[in-house]
Amino acid sequence: MFVCEHTPGNTGLNGRAVLNVVMYSSLYLSFAAVFMAYVSSAMQDLPVSAAACLIMFLTTFSVYNMNRKTDESEDAINHAERFAFTQKYANHLMAAAVVAYLLSFVIAGISGLFTVAVASIPLVSGIFYSVAVLPPGFGYRRLKDIPCVKNLL
Repeated sequence: MFVCEHTPGNTGLNGRAVLNVVMYSSLYLSFAAVFMAYVSSAMQDLPVSAAACLIMFLTTFSVYNMNRKTDESEDAINHAERFAFTQKYANHLMAAAVVAYLLSFVIAGISGLFTVAVASIPLVSGIFYSVAVLPPGFGYRRLKDIPCVKNLL
């Protein structure tokens, strides 16, 4: 899926290429979300749910990769290296994002409709955040365009 390029004569993977995959594909953020689910459970003295951790990983991976697709023009200017990576692997990242969210819904469905509803919150929030769905007369087309909303979501 991802090609980790290496320097000529070096048979090992280029550490920079591996780091790029981890950072730019949102794997780093997804593992951070798993850690947050774990810490939240531990702090509340609740049993850690593997399903909740997996749903957190999959939804974070999916939402961030879908958001990167809507942020291409900004990323081309502000994050040229990330933009180059996401352009190079655009089809793979989008397919993985869709499959990840579908899988998170399947896992959530095992626990019931309430869990599916909760698992859908990041997707719905991400759509309103990233896509121009608000009416033109509202003044802003995306929640992302409203000052301070990013901090609230």
